[in-house]
Amino acid sequence: MVTFNASIDPSSSYKLDQFTATFATPNTYFDQHGQLTYLVSPPTRSDSFNTYYQRAWGGTTHRQFVMDIDDIGLDGTIQFPFVIRDPQALPSTLQCSFSVQATESGTFGETVTASDSGTFEFD
Repeated sequence: MVTFNASIDPSSSYKLDQFTATFATPNTYFDQHGQLTYLVSPPTRSDSFNTYYQRAWGGTTHRQFVMDIDDIGLDGTIQFPFVIRDPQALPSTLQCSFSVQATESGTFGETVTASDSGTFEFD
C-alpha cells in the first residue's frame, strides 16, 4: 500500500473544495502485463467521492484510474491509501497527476487551483 498526500496550510483562509488524482501505468507495462486494478479509500466521508477508469492514449490505448472528490470538508493534508490489486508484477513506475481547488472565505474570496504531475518510482 502507498499513501499519497496533498495539503493546504490550515492557518490560511482557504478551504479545500475539490481534489482529483489520476494514476496510470506506463505503456511498456501495459503492453507486457495488461491492465491493473487500483483500489483507494476516501480520505473523508463525502457523497461526492467518485472513482472511475478513463481511456488514455499514448502509443497504445489503456486505462487511467481517476479519483474525484468534491466538498472535501478537510483542512490541511489530504491522505488516502492506494493499493494495486493482484498485479502479475509491480510496474517500475506509476504516472500520477493531482489537482486541488480551494476557495478563500469572504465576500471577495477567490478560487485557486494547483496541479502537478510526475512519475512515482517503486523501490
